[in-house]
Amino acid sequence: DSSIPEEKLSERAEYLMALSVFLQAKNEPIPDFLKKTQAKKGLPSMSIETMQTLLQGFLYDDADSYACGEEYRKSLETDLKAEGLIEKKKVVLAASETIEKMLISSKGKCNSIRAIVDSEYENMGSNLRMLILTDFIRKEYEKAVGNPKSNVTNLGVLPFFEQLRRCTGAGPEVSQSAGETQMEASGKLTGLRLGVLCGTIVIIPAEAKEALLAAIGEQGRVTFSAIGCLPENEYLKVTAVGDNHFLTQAVTEIFAGGCMQVLIGTKSLLGEGWDSPCINSLILASFVGAYMLSNQMRGRAIRVFKNEPEKTSNIWHLICLMPQGILGQLQYAEPSADSDARDNLGQDYEMLSRRMENFLGLNYEQDIIENGMERLTVICAPFDKEHVEQMNAQTIVLSKERKNLKIRWNRALNIAKKMEVVDETSVEEKNITKTEASRAKRQLGLAGVGMAAGLALAFTPLGALAGAAAVGCGIYGASRIPKVIKTNTPQNRLKSIGEGIYLCLAKQQLLDSRDATVKAEEGKRGRQSVYLDGGSGKDRLLFAKCVSEFFSAINNQRYILVKSRKHDGEDGFYCVPECFARKKEDAMAFYSYVKPYIGRYELVYTRNDAGKKLLLEGRMLALGRANTGSRIRKCVKEGYKLPNQR
Repeated sequence: DSSIPEEKLSERAEYLMALSVFLQAKNEPIPDFLKKTQAKKGLPSMSIETMQTLLQGFLYDDADSYACGEEYRKSLETDLKAEGLIEKKKVVLAASETIEKMLISSKGKCNSIRAIVDSEYENMGSNLRMLILTDFIRKEYEKAVGNPKSNVTNLGVLPFFEQLRRCTGAGPEVSQSAGETQMEASGKLTGLRLGVLCGTIVIIPAEAKEALLAAIGEQGRVTFSAIGCLPENEYLKVTAVGDNHFLTQAVTEIFAGGCMQVLIGTKSLLGEGWDSPCINSLILASFVGAYMLSNQMRGRAIRVFKNEPEKTSNIWHLICLMPQGILGQLQYAEPSADSDARDNLGQDYEMLSRRMENFLGLNYEQDIIENGMERLTVICAPFDKEHVEQMNAQTIVLSKERKNLKIRWNRALNIAKKMEVVDETSVEEKNITKTEASRAKRQLGLAGVGMAAGLALAFTPLGALAGAAAVGCGIYGASRIPKVIKTNTPQNRLKSIGEGIYLCLAKQQLLDSRDATVKAEEGKRGRQSVYLDGGSGKDRLLFAKCVSEFFSAINNQRYILVKSRKHDGEDGFYCVPECFARKKEDAMAFYSYVKPYIGRYELVYTRNDAGKKLLLEGRMLALGRANTGSRIRKCVKEGYKLPNQR
């Protein structure tokens, strides 16, 4: 219907684009009203997300608009439900809850723990002090401990204990049915001693009994019993008589003393104020992605240990990725090897991304300190089975370079006398406009031509006039040189735009201080970075947020900047940051400060008819692109020195 207003089209932009993409894939003509939703550069190819949006509309949200038999619709719905691709009237091709649960609780993580313990024990030997944290105890597996016929491939404290115990050669070899994890002694873990420390169950090696009793002293009383089917000369279950806080402290003490190399517990252990600074390896087999608890878990491995000043720690995160092609024929497009897109990798990967956003750490390749997934350079596309195995192998190799790790940390910390954590915004080069750069170069070129022509005519009857013209052109050309320099490279253009944003923030009195400078650096994979050096932490974050919002995808912003001529390119639309978009006067002030650096753009209010059309066009352009926009990350830089600092 060509009479559909732009605001309605904008509200349903993703669905309408999905319709257009489907018709294009089927070589069917696209109706005129849908052509409004097309970017001038054409439509993207079909993807899982696009098909999911289309099916959601066809089956539920827009079912009345389709002139097809109800029988066909019901048949398709039944087929999708049978494959687990519909949950509570929601089509879930890209992120099925059932698939996510399978990934999060994947038994493959058991093999990963075994491989990590193998590597760490081989590298550290009796000096290993590893903590494995998980979410559940799984007390129902207590009877399976020591029973070679029991299947213990679940995720939990007792299953992990038994899986690793079987690999130490302490008990009979266990082979399970096809398709299950196979546990057998490798020889690498011979001599490895394990322990369990939870609120409701404690397990220690039998030979640690006397050491535990000595550590307890007069603090309390305990009883010892067999655990599962194991003889009492291998492992013992320890039960406190009365309050068991003294037992936690005693087990921690004998763990530090070397009676155990691996201690397994749940994250609830952390809530009891538990600490063990001897830990030099940590496996996070937990589903928790929240900052506070993740930070608590990490903190157990990064404590300074006075008995070992040279201590370094490895922190291992277990994730299971969505296999490419898991959705069969619905997988129309897969990310290419050089793609930076990491969609559809599962909630485990999203959890890891959230964790990494909260922590500063050492980049795997460069001696720089930063946050985010970018510092884990081993993790990169393509995310197929073969490459994931390569990533795991590379990580194992890196984990053995403990001495080099300390050296690299020291190098990173000593790059400057004054260190500062900055909020850095990275932007794709293709999104940084060349409009003002091209204009400045044209003006400089014309000035040069004018000056040359004036000099050529200087000895003619028009000599005086021509000489004056040459001088004028020379002066004008000289005035253009600074602008050309400021806009000649993507890095300089981004810095100039950043300076305009910073000046506007200062003019609007949104900053705590004005003692800062804008810096830009060349990033990786065709990206440039900009950040505020100096000022308060609040200033740096506000600046980064404004830059990020300026380059963000068009969605439903109140004010946008639209290129005056052709605006169907990567630099056709920019957004007015939220802090300047509340009032017209603020938006106009922002525009006036960035205009000298971006060139001929128009400030557009998107709540009137003309603005709605441009907003829709910008949104469709954004939907048709991949890997655009900006990202904010924290990293450590050489600190800015104020004029009065020595």
